[in-house]
Amino acid sequence: MADLGGSLETLPVSRRVAVAEVVQEMLANERELAALYADFAARNPLPPLSAALAELAQAKLAHVAALEPLARALDSVLTSGPTRGVRSTNAAAADWRGAEFSRAFRGERALEVAYRELAALLGDPGLFPSLPRLAAEAARHRARLRELYLRYS
Repeated sequence: MADLGGSLETLPVSRRVAVAEVVQEMLANERELAALYADFAARNPLPPLSAALAELAQAKLAHVAALEPLARALDSVLTSGPTRGVRSTNAAAADWRGAEFSRAFRGERALEVAYRELAALLGDPGLFPSLPRLAAEAARHRARLRELYLRYS
């Protein structure tokens, strides 16, 4: 756990749950992309493209290896210790809010990435002049959501 830079147990339970979900989402995406790139490289007939795709697959596997210790630590923290099974009178409300925040974070992350991807694919900002504003607003929306979560979780 030394590479994690501190004790995850110092975070509030609701924060650990949110972090665990983000890490699990990242880990799943990294694994999925590693498999996709490896398969694409194996089926592709162009050697330079195959080599580049194989490099991407290896890079994704390196990310998987880097994220796995954090994912394991979060699983351990969330399933053991003094917080397991503890229910406050506001637990149902907190669980409901946590689920809603979780859904909102997934949506906001996906939108922020999609706006950046759209800008890269269009290339010419003149094709959709509102795009930079929309992308910047998406980033602010996610930041605002994070601020609200940190304040009210």
